[in-house]
Amino acid sequence: MDGALLQPKREETLDGVAHQWSGTLPTGKPVTVRRWTQLHFKTAREIEVSVVHVRREAAPDSKRDPRDSWFVLLDEHVPLSQIAPIYSHRFSHEHGYRYLKQDLFWTHVHVRTPEQFERWSQVVSITMNQLRLARDLGLVCYRPWERRRTMLTPRQVRRVMSTILRQVGTPTRPCQKRGKSPGRAMEFHPQPAQRYEVVAKGKDTAKKPTG
Repeated sequence: MDGALLQPKREETLDGVAHQWSGTLPTGKPVTVRRWTQLHFKTAREIEVSVVHVRREAAPDSKRDPRDSWFVLLDEHVPLSQIAPIYSHRFSHEHGYRYLKQDLFWTHVHVRTPEQFERWSQVVSITMNQLRLARDLGLVCYRPWERRRTMLTPRQVRRVMSTILRQVGTPTRPCQKRGKSPGRAMEFHPQPAQRYEVVAKGKDTAKKPTG
């Protein structure tokens, strides 16, 4: 049921490389990327993943800038030559996720189904795209302690979105009063929400090497 073991820290398990690419980064430094395909975790055999190893010989091998990096991918169509350059922008991506969570309340919504959260994620993405498009207008609201920059941040643009939206207007008609709501239909009995068990993560324990 399970194939050969793959552990990054055990060199003898790193056979069976499916794809390999060697080249240079935009900075001119060498990089080697290897990918193993058709893998799965023992606790989730139904999900097929790929493991990618990026080695940069010129890296200082520090905690902030390691020489070897390992990634788990669900999409095998990502070209190996693009993985290392894309990962170099991870800090801006992480700040973007933090902004979506803190300012646009991406994870603050309380919904009951994955489909509802997917729709909410699309709403948050549309809002972020609007902020990106509005940034080119040059309107901004600075705080007294903020520096004047040529590159505006989404948070600075968001402060003036109410002014922009009032000028742009909306194609929808104003809401009309329809009287009192008729309420629920007769003989309608809503079903209770589906409950799920709480997943408790156990403590990590060091596993003894086998073989």
